[in-house]
Amino acid sequence: DTANPDAMRAGLDACADGSRPICNSISLEGARLESFLPVIAERQVRVIALLMTDAGVPKGVQERLDAAGRLVAELEGAGVAREDILIDAVVTPLSVDSEGPRVAMEAMREIATALPGAHTICGVSNVSYGLPQRALLNRVFLSQAIAAGLDSAILDPCDRALMAALHAAEALAGRDEWCAGYLKAYRRGVL
Repeated sequence: DTANPDAMRAGLDACADGSRPICNSISLEGARLESFLPVIAERQVRVIALLMTDAGVPKGVQERLDAAGRLVAELEGAGVAREDILIDAVVTPLSVDSEGPRVAMEAMREIATALPGAHTICGVSNVSYGLPQRALLNRVFLSQAIAAGLDSAILDPCDRALMAALHAAEALAGRDEWCAGYLKAYRRGVL
């Protein structure tokens, strides 16, 4: 996770043990795309594709879907497999953008349909920035985002209530056959 392509290259060089790291992140911002695409293309890595352009965060669902399509095309053109792309629809804080979380979730839903094989990701705590009871907002948002098609999340694994919500949301979204993960979490005392 760096804004410095040389630091990313050094970090990737340190991963000589056969692991497949996730690089965070590349975007459609001209300078960032130019500097990070060669670093990512040199190696078989997973990459977070942040839906940012030189004009900032695309405002609406269609604008984010268009940006996702362009960014996936750039990455695939550089040899990155679609299944190694995690698209971050950019969750803006509810405190400054009352429509932001809803737009991000709708974008996740559309991205999952329009770009099969690509994955979605977000930073869960972004939604609650600047508000009280952040953990509550994070839990509810995570549950709703999973229902909307969120595949993976950057979150606090030490937040027991958040992790319990994750297991419940996965089961309720039909992503946990026979509730096996939910039951396993229960037996481990996670719930």
